[in-house]
Amino acid sequence: MKHEENKIEVLTIHARLDELSRCREFVEQVCRMCGLAEKELLGLVLACDEMCANIIEHGYRFDATKVIQVFVHCNAGNCIVEIRDSAEPFDPTGINLPPRPTISKRGHGIYLARRMAQITYEPKTGTIPYNITRIQLENACGR
Repeated sequence: MKHEENKIEVLTIHARLDELSRCREFVEQVCRMCGLAEKELLGLVLACDEMCANIIEHGYRFDATKVIQVFVHCNAGNCIVEIRDSAEPFDPTGINLPPRPTISKRGHGIYLARRMAQITYEPKTGTIPYNITRIQLENACGR
């Protein structure tokens, strides 16, 4: 099977939790087309799902008129997921995480995402009207 190279796919979802399944399916499908291994693929899907869920709940406060764009960049067997949103900036990399989460029913999303992949964040500015969260595999960094 020939894998896709130098490919960018985009999905736009509304800020509703029921849109997360579309997002997961999209990221999974594109990463499969790029030849990503199952374990790596699932890590990217989980991290993307958690970041988007946080944007929907905390950034947009479930305002379904707001949108999130999800880009998947494929190149040389590697995929990078880029999430763009216009919510108030919140840097998921800027909080200190415990070695493992405390016992509670909520609040594990950022912990899990950061354990599965490398996450970088750029807040919106006067010239760029959206926040950018990038997710990539740890072993793909510096390729």
